[in-house]
Amino acid sequence: MGITKRRLLEDRMLRDAARRNVSRDIDLMRADVEQKSVGARMADASHDQARHAGIVAGTAAREKPVEVATVLTVALAGLAVLWFREPIAHALRDLLGLEVDDSAVERPDSEEQVPPEVRSNRKAKYFFWRR
Repeated sequence: MGITKRRLLEDRMLRDAARRNVSRDIDLMRADVEQKSVGARMADASHDQARHAGIVAGTAAREKPVEVATVLTVALAGLAVLWFREPIAHALRDLLGLEVDDSAVERPDSEEQVPPEVRSNRKAKYFFWRR
């Protein structure tokens, strides 16, 4: 038998062995999926990751309570400033005696000239206080 023919037979044997391995792996995956669906596996994995994140967060909170309190305080202060930005701006303007020049802003003469979608957005924008 020649060298070329021997290499060809070895290559075929390797290819067939690889094909059997891949086929076996595919059969194992199919059987595995039949036992438990992909969605259920994803749900289990996300549940485990969330549990791990909670454990890590709890550990960090126990080890560094001052840092956690600082981050929460800054986050809440940021939300409060974002939520109450206009009243804060008005109070600062009054406190500093600044006047706002609204002459450059075009305002409609009546509420009927404002499109309905703008009117509804205007009311929804500041839903927790009235001017």
